[in-house]
Amino acid sequence: FHFAPLNAAGQHQLKTGFAAGSESYHGWQTFNPVTWLGAAGQAVSEVSFTPPAAVRAGRNDVAMFVQDKWSVGEALTLDLGARLERGSIAKDWNPSYRAGFAYAFGGGSRTVLRGGAGLFIDRISLLAPTFEALPQRTETSYGVAGDITAVRRFPPRIDGRIRNARSLGWSLQLDHEVVNNLFLR
Repeated sequence: FHFAPLNAAGQHQLKTGFAAGSESYHGWQTFNPVTWLGAAGQAVSEVSFTPPAAVRAGRNDVAMFVQDKWSVGEALTLDLGARLERGSIAKDWNPSYRAGFAYAFGGGSRTVLRGGAGLFIDRISLLAPTFEALPQRTETSYGVAGDITAVRRFPPRIDGRIRNARSLGWSLQLDHEVVNNLFLR
């Protein structure tokens, strides 16, 4: 929803929104064996897997946001925003924030400094909750005579909770219009 412009210490263009989504995934995961051969052509190492596995996952996400594009004056514009979202996999409420600016040097300037920073939350892939249902990997090592020297099994296991990835990002750029419609960044 876009609100009517508000004049208070400059002009504010406020907007807010809500999103809801649902996704599902189901299928079969099949992994083929791999054998590494030595210089003489004999097996050195092998990776094999248990039979194919049926995997299934789903998620429901909701998010809401508010944003303010604030024109402080002719030269400075601020862009401020906040978002709150929740997904059914991690079951956490995740707030994220961002702030940006654009500053034009002088009236009718052809030079603008832009920048911003924000905390961003990523969605969890539907493959993450299916990980423990995947086929188990087994690594076998062979000696020079072809005898088995080691066997290691790696069951697909997640220790702890699945969480949303978070990142802090920022940018800063200077744009200059050299001639009409030709910019140097």
